[in-house]
Amino acid sequence: MAIRAFFEKGGWWVLGQVAAFGVLAASFFLDPGWPRPPWTPAAILLLIVGALIIIMSFIPHGSDLTSLPEPRRAVGLIRSGVYARVRHPMYLGLMLCSLGAAVIQGGWWPLGGVLVLAVFFDFKSRHEEGRLLRAYPEYEEYRRATGRFLPRITFRRRR
Repeated sequence: MAIRAFFEKGGWWVLGQVAAFGVLAASFFLDPGWPRPPWTPAAILLLIVGALIIIMSFIPHGSDLTSLPEPRRAVGLIRSGVYARVRHPMYLGLMLCSLGAAVIQGGWWPLGGVLVLAVFFDFKSRHEEGRLLRAYPEYEEYRRATGRFLPRITFRRRR
């Protein structure tokens, strides 16, 4: 019965996420990499910024943090902190960390692994947003005002 509930709450997405990270991890062993490029400090910065975003996105969830795409009623719709800028900051942080690690490792296979992960998070976030719309009617307004993975940039006209 617990397995059935796991899959009803979106467990396939969790397994897919594990598989996407597996592809990324395997890609690091498929390519010997290139000599350390001059942009390695920028890649390290991506790792640090990604890790900070992940940590800041974990905090509002407290002990209710889950990898399942099913919304947790105890948490409610979070629209503060990093969630005020992007709807899926955890995914953004993971993609930034993965990109930084891939650039440091070097080679095309790790970058391909990052692409697999990014495509997976795009699909998972779309599925998750369907669940969020059903759980929280106000999510539609939040979705219009906030970027999925990157902050929305709005330009105001000067009068």
